[in-house]
Amino acid sequence: MPNGDKTALHTKGRFHSLGHFLIFGFVAYVAGRSTRSVWARILLFIVAGLFGFGVELAEHLLYKTALEWKDVLVDFAGVFVGTLIAFVGASTEG
Repeated sequence: MPNGDKTALHTKGRFHSLGHFLIFGFVAYVAGRSTRSVWARILLFIVAGLFGFGVELAEHLLYKTALEWKDVLVDFAGVFVGTLIAFVGASTEG
């Protein structure tokens, strides 16, 4: 999005990265808990990561702004942590 719109919508600032991390972590956690299959969880991990990249790429292409690699990395970190928590939670349930 253009910077003026980002400011108006509060999509930049000191909590911006935390928001990306939490949202993508939550999505990955829910996706990871939706199945018991390890392969399905791995596939959902990849899909969630690609979704994060796709959102940033679409923003870049639509609004002609710089691709925000920091957001992509934070999205992937959230996906990784959310998936990891889903795996750990599933393994402790027995």
